[in-house]
Amino acid sequence: MKPILQCHRRLCVADDLIDLRPNSSFVKQLSCDILTPYLKELDDRVEGLIPSNIHDFLTKFFKDELTGSDWQTKIDELHCSDQNDWLMVSTMRILRRTLPVFIMAFSLGPRNPLLNLSTLEKPHLNSFVHPCLQAALWYIASISYEFGEITSKNHVKRECADGAGYLNTADKF
Repeated sequence: MKPILQCHRRLCVADDLIDLRPNSSFVKQLSCDILTPYLKELDDRVEGLIPSNIHDFLTKFFKDELTGSDWQTKIDELHCSDQNDWLMVSTMRILRRTLPVFIMAFSLGPRNPLLNLSTLEKPHLNSFVHPCLQAALWYIASISYEFGEITSKNHVKRECADGAGYLNTADKF
């Protein structure tokens, strides 16, 4: 971080904040000698967030090329041998809850709605992607994720939107 800070002081004198987004003008000015070690350290830290047992399980689970019905059978047979490993239990819940809709999409072959980039602006996002986010946030962090068509008092027409709120003990957001 020290070389990045030194470059920022030299290149962006007027900026108080360092913009480290991948496409920022500052990052584009950094040399590979400075940027590469930073990105490697960041990658190592992110990799460290996933415990090795979860990584090993997911790698083994997804290594096979199966048919749609074989994947469904594999999902149906999922169980966690250590009920005290809350992260593994949550990982399996997320897989059981979300993987079937992706199997359905990919079983459609060339008619798979997820192959179309414009899907992001269509209801397929609500059918496939948002349920994954919802399950992951709920099972890992007890965060309630809402998605769908939400009306806004600031808009005349209905807008597609999403949001996250923390569900407290009084069941309020």
